[in-house]
Amino acid sequence: MLVDAAAFGAKFQSKREVYRFLTHDCGAYLASYDTMTVYHMADLAAGRKRKLKEASIRNITIPHFEGLKMETMLEYAESRQNVMDALPAVKREREKLPRQYLANVIYTIVGDPFKQWVQ
Repeated sequence: MLVDAAAFGAKFQSKREVYRFLTHDCGAYLASYDTMTVYHMADLAAGRKRKLKEASIRNITIPHFEGLKMETMLEYAESRQNVMDALPAVKREREKLPRQYLANVIYTIVGDPFKQWVQ
């Protein structure tokens, strides 16, 4: 069932309500409430961005090696359209994402690209 913007806006009037809808009702994997923007959540709800299900997320533990900086992971993500489809459109928003969230999204979509950065 498709929902138009007016109907969605009438039901969900705050960022917290949209976050709860996406995480609890839709089962989407999102970063913490404080780091998610309402713009990215609106893109997820509208289907403009790829929504990853919490149940399908592959968690990975990323040690703090020199080659595994946030900048390196963001550069890699920006070179892969399938990863960018699940991340915020605005670069500033992507830079504020938690390191673990970004690593889990990359690992879920791509597999294990992290080996190449630590050698």
